[in-house]
Parts: sequence; C-alpha cells; structure tokens
Amino acid sequence: MPTFVSLLLQILIFANYITCIALDFKVHRPLRHSFPILHSSISPNTKRNDLVNPIYIQKNVYLAKLSIGSNEDQEPDTVVVSIDTGSLDLWVMALDVQCYTVAQYHVDGAPNIPDLFNDLDLDYSCTANGTFNYKNSKTFKQLKGEEKGNGEGEGDDDDDDDDEGVFQLGFADGSVATGIWGKDDVSLGTDNKTFVTGLKFGVVNATSIDVGILGIGYSTEYSNFPRLLKEQGHIDQVQYSIVFHHKNQVGSIEFGDIDEAKYDGNLAITPMQKGNVGVHVHSIKIDENLIQSKQEEIIVDTGSTFSTWPRSWIDEVGKTLNGTYNDDESAYKFDCGTNFSSNLNFSFSVNSTQFSIPILSLIDNVENTCYLAVMDESLIGGVIFGADILQHFYTVYNYDKYTFGIAKLNEENQDEDENDEESEATRSDTGDSDTSTTSQSSAQDGNETSEKTDNARNSNNAGHGVMYAYIMSMVPLSMYIFFLY
Repeated sequence: MPTFVSLLLQILIFANYITCIALDFKVHRPLRHSFPILHSSISPNTKRNDLVNPIYIQKNVYLAKLSIGSNEDQEPDTVVVSIDTGSLDLWVMALDVQCYTVAQYHVDGAPNIPDLFNDLDLDYSCTANGTFNYKNSKTFKQLKGEEKGNGEGEGDDDDDDDDEGVFQLGFADGSVATGIWGKDDVSLGTDNKTFVTGLKFGVVNATSIDVGILGIGYSTEYSNFPRLLKEQGHIDQVQYSIVFHHKNQVGSIEFGDIDEAKYDGNLAITPMQKGNVGVHVHSIKIDENLIQSKQEEIIVDTGSTFSTWPRSWIDEVGKTLNGTYNDDESAYKFDCGTNFSSNLNFSFSVNSTQFSIPILSLIDNVENTCYLAVMDESLIGGVIFGADILQHFYTVYNYDKYTFGIAKLNEENQDEDENDEESEATRSDTGDSDTSTTSQSSAQDGNETSEKTDNARNSNNAGHGVMYAYIMSMVPLSMYIFFLY
C-alpha cells in the first residue's frame, strides 16, 4: 500500500479574537535521545491576550500537549505530539494502538540511516505520550473517501487507499504509522477553552513510531490546523513565528503575529517554495572560509532534529575540526576531550543578511565519542536546516504570502518573558513516574568530556522522565514514496 513520507508537526492554538495566538515552551537540548512527557500548561499572557501553553524541545524535538474530542462524563483525551513545520497532517495514537519495532513493521525501500541519526529506543512504548479513545468522543466522525476533506471537493480521491479512509505514513528510517482518518475538535493545551472544530487527522492503530505528529506546514489538499485557525476566526493570516530564549531555555510560537521585540535588526524575508518549505541561502562559510557562494535551496523544517548538508560542507567542517570520517556512522568523529574553538561558526546568508551559529552546537556526544551530527544529504535527497540550526534564530512562516523570514535573536528583551514562563514550564517538564519512560542519555554512558563540548550540547541535564525521541521526521514532504513491506 503506498504511503507518503511526511514531515510536519502541527501545533494547535486558539484565541477568542483575530490577532495572534502565542504558545510558550521550554527548550530542552540536554538529552541526546529523549523528550519529556508534559503535564501542565502555562497561564495566558494578559499583556498580549494570547492563549499561552507550553511547548517543549527535547533533543531538538518540538512537543506540545493536545486535547481531543468531547465526552459528557469526562475531560477530553490528552496526547503529546511532535510539532513539525515540514508536514501538514495531525495524527495521534488510538487507545488500542499496537506498538512495533521498525524491524517488525516498516516500509520497503527506505534509505539505510546510520545509527547516529536513527536512535529509537528498542524498549519504547508508542502509548507513553497518551492515546485517543475516539469511540468515546461524541464529536468524532470517521472519514471515508470523499468525506476526508474539510470542505467540498477536498477529498484525496486519486488514491484507492484514501477512498477507503485509510491513514498511512512512512518515514525515512522505514518506520510506519497506519490507521483511519477522522474529524474532531482539538485544542492545544488542557484548559479546553478554545477548540478548532472539525479538524481532519489520523488515528493510528499500528505503528513503529514513538510519538504522534502535529503538522503545521503548507496544505492544499484540505484545511489543516493552521488553515482552520484562520478559517474559524482565530487568526487573520496563516502565519506563525517561532523563537527560542537560550538564557533560560524557554521559547514560544505565535500564530498570526510577529513580535518585533524578540529579534534584532530586520527580518530577512525570502520567497518560500509551495509544498516543501524550501528557501534559498547562499555564501556558505566556516568562519571566513567560503565553501559555497552560489544559491542552495534548503528545507527549513522544525521536524528535522538533525540537519542534512551536501557532503562538501560536511567535509569542510570535519577537516577544520581535525576529525576522522567514520564510515559506519557516515559522520566525522572527534575525541570529546578536544579543545574545540568556541568561536568557530557556520554561517549562511539570506538575501544580504548573514546568519551564523557555533559549530559546537552541532557536535553530539555518544559514549564519550563526539560526532559532527549533520547527515549527508545524499542519504535522503535534500538539504535541510533542522531544529538544531533554526533554534538559533527568530523565524516566521507565512503561507498566505509564501514567504519565510529569519532574524537574529534579541536575547536582552526576552528576560521578562522567560521569567514569567520558567517556573510553570519547569513544573511541566517533570513527568509522572507512572506515565513516563526513562532512558539514559549518551552523556551518562561515557566518562567526563570537555567542558566546552558539554556546554555546547548541554548533556549534563539528564534525569528527567523521558523516552526516546523519534528523529526521522526530517524527510521533505513527498520526497519519497514507499510501499509497506
């Protein structure tokens, strides 16, 4: 059965007036393989009249809590999903979902992803982040065939499986999610004050993936979450901005608005390709060493926990750091005791503005061996700037104008927001012992590494209730067509 490779993680957010919708989240980068189970929400920010809820990042995986459905006798079901700008669908685990390993349930023809970039815990549970009992929701409607669209003529009738109402999704590492299509009311957070009604999403009953996805990318097939926010009067344009506050590791996403106080200088705005969030960058440098002057189309995708680059870029960085190429991992490795230069930067330009990040932020510690954790784009066929790069900037996605904006962070003006959010976000970060799965980070497995390397990847904060993050939501939409094996 054919299935598409998707990548978007949606984020649900709602407000009572057409302005913008803001979500706050705490950024967790310490645990290389893991993400937290969320348990509480942040109070609304009265200064902006926005609905504010926590969103988290664990090893560059964006996470949010959703409330789905309605039941007269109890609260709606809550689930944690990954947020993805590179795909368009929401899908969640059904109450009766069957969890498999990738070896047991996979797509045929997927590329061979090295272990460094494919680190799903073999002991994971696909139910650890919550499930949706659609049979108990009085507002749930199962969709079949032409009913699958949010409006007339929006069903996906070209595919026989779609006509049967079958939901199917495959990823670059071969993992699979299958189930049914349905519609229901969905709210981001747990206060249930504002719902998007009649949102189409997948309810998965068999999967080898550990967490559901909320896709917020470009959609022409039906009204996905961002489009419904506008259509139902919550925002006045299909646009959202994302920012990280590195001082206290908290951040926010705002639908329908841009907050000029959160970035320095001007936004560099460039056209965005329809369908794949592709934008053009140029003047790729390692410090002042120019490694590519011509334009390169890249995918800007929060659903990608690792970026993917041309091999020539990777070689330049690896050689600059005096690394050794490891064929098994398809990555450059280093002794973690190496005295890396904290001033070494990777930079690129959008229009006439140059942006840079420290190379140290792309180095990963695996059992006291450090790797340049950037994947060779030949493995999946596209150049991607993932969450590991995007979190260093203020970014804006506008799907009405098809533009992407990027700016340098204004850290000084973020202190007030960070202080307001930190205490509640910290409480939301600790999972209850009966609902979270604990895994050990790679930093715990090895000996002490250099202080600079630890600081770069923040690997010293292990110990939260966590489970392994699914990392391969990073392949561009429709980049591959797989067949279930």
